[in-house]
Amino acid sequence: MTVSISQEKKESFNRILEELASELGITKTQYENLATSYKAVGTWLNDDESLKGCGVNVYPQGSFRLGTIIQPINEDDDLDIDLVCRLTSKPPYWTQEDLKESIGNRLKANDMYSKMIKEEDGGRRCWTLLYRENDPKEKYHLDVLPAVVDKESLSVIDEMARQEYNYENVQKSAIRITDKEAENYATDSNSSNWLKSFPDGYASWFASRCKMSGQAQILTETVAPVGKYLEKKTILQKAIQILKRHRDIMFNGDDDKPISIIITTLASKAYNEENNLVDALTGIVRGMRGHIENRSGIDWVGNPVNPEENFADKWPDAPQKKMNFNKWLEALENDLQTLLALEGRDRIYKFISGKFGERVTKALFENMGSSMKKEFDSGKVRISKTGTIGAVGGLASYGHTFYGS
Repeated sequence: MTVSISQEKKESFNRILEELASELGITKTQYENLATSYKAVGTWLNDDESLKGCGVNVYPQGSFRLGTIIQPINEDDDLDIDLVCRLTSKPPYWTQEDLKESIGNRLKANDMYSKMIKEEDGGRRCWTLLYRENDPKEKYHLDVLPAVVDKESLSVIDEMARQEYNYENVQKSAIRITDKEAENYATDSNSSNWLKSFPDGYASWFASRCKMSGQAQILTETVAPVGKYLEKKTILQKAIQILKRHRDIMFNGDDDKPISIIITTLASKAYNEENNLVDALTGIVRGMRGHIENRSGIDWVGNPVNPEENFADKWPDAPQKKMNFNKWLEALENDLQTLLALEGRDRIYKFISGKFGERVTKALFENMGSSMKKEFDSGKVRISKTGTIGAVGGLASYGHTFYGS
């Protein structure tokens, strides 16, 4: 994919993409509501007498922790938050089933949570709590994953608590999780035989990829187990948010759409220190294919902190998933090239609306119109002869659009 545009036009489109990413992200109020909810769940589980001494710790994983969560397409759809309910120890006789039921029983013992549980016997791996009592425009659900610290990682946990959050320690902090479809779900009490997961390690690896942009403070505070809301995000975080929304619009709820973990992993590997969204997205889209391995004829998107895990493991049995990923990546290449070639507000508005949604497009153009008017009025913004915005050309007279005629 070859995209060649002038510097002034790149600056204009970078500003649009920055505003798009900002609109896609969750608000501070949403973040605080979600944080309050999962911390309350953690407190309730930790106060259970049957779990006393087990070292219960509830914290987010997935897009909420990575800072790549995006608003749902429709206002009445849910935000999806993944949580780990990690125990540092368990009774020696507990199987996966025992652990899963223990967490479920504790949730059911709470008058509020008992009414919010999605499935009486829980999902395959998680207990899902549906939050519907708040603002109807802010629906969300929490997926609580029961887990126990991997025995090989026990010596690392205390060390992590004493030292600075870092990749070398975090990558060793594996957990063993429950899975109702595992053959040993109801029989094996040796957690070393349970399915392994590395949410801490993945978050730290992701931070190391973001760090290439030189925004160490942002990435560290964003992916820490108990982070805080940050207005600013790294280039990589914003790029992934844009990619995920493009995916959502293109596949419109299709279960075989490209999954977020594959998008995030490939985008993170392809990211190469670009310091603006135009260059970052161009490089990422161009480079993602090159990070899909072929192992003995099998497509492989490896977990960077667990090389034995293949995020594309469902592709062989569900070829439509692979087809859709390739279809999406081809569409991305074409759409990015088309976007960067466009001129004129109306054309750009129509194109972005079709690829990222009318609601978010309207909001971003309104926000840019407001901020651009202030800059026009102050004389800081000029429009070139080609109709792009920058610091060159003649002074523009502000009308009702931000991008000129």
